[in-house]
Amino acid sequence: MNGIVIDKNQDTISLSENGDKSLHPHRVLIIGDSGVGKSAFLSRFTDGIFTGNHVATIGVEYKAKTVSHGNDKVNLQIWDSAGQERYNVICISAGCYRKALGVITVYDVTNATSFENIRNWLNQIDQHAPDDCKRMLVGNKSDLEDERQVSYEQGEEFAKEIGMQFLETSAKNDEQVSKAFEMMAGEIIKDSARDEFGNVVPKSGNFEKNVSVVLTENVETYQGDDTAGGCC
Repeated sequence: MNGIVIDKNQDTISLSENGDKSLHPHRVLIIGDSGVGKSAFLSRFTDGIFTGNHVATIGVEYKAKTVSHGNDKVNLQIWDSAGQERYNVICISAGCYRKALGVITVYDVTNATSFENIRNWLNQIDQHAPDDCKRMLVGNKSDLEDERQVSYEQGEEFAKEIGMQFLETSAKNDEQVSKAFEMMAGEIIKDSARDEFGNVVPKSGNFEKNVSVVLTENVETYQGDDTAGGCC
């Protein structure tokens, strides 16, 4: 990931911007249980690659990519948060939810528990994100059909109940990953303003001047691989 520093002797996470710097950044947060494939989902979209053995995300990681939607271009600032509760507190304390224009909640279709925990993640959005941020539900690892524990219909029905957009994706096979971000960009554009050049601008109160985040507590440096779950 880009320019990320998480160290017990520092109180900031420094992030570098890789999207089109002429465009206003729009923050999108990816959340969900550890091992559902959030990092693989993001890497497939931003870098076009799939790595089957990601080291577990600690705190929050960040990438940026410019997305075309119709005649518009949107610079998405995409934040990949930790799925484990002990590290998710870093994302909350760092204010990652606070200016999110969109939140993508990911579960693993081969892991029923990750689907059951979606309500817990939605509570995090309710508590920490803006009331009008766009929400999307993504069932990842759709390529593992023989291991499926959550049907497409279950995910679709739940999303309709909550009023969220819904897709199933495969980061491994690159199925519908780009579509998920394009759909999110389209929803964000609907509520956005325009600058003097006609570029999409986040609505008042959610404008990102930079991508540095100040932590409210120190964090121990993480070393080693967390083998609690796969990434894809």
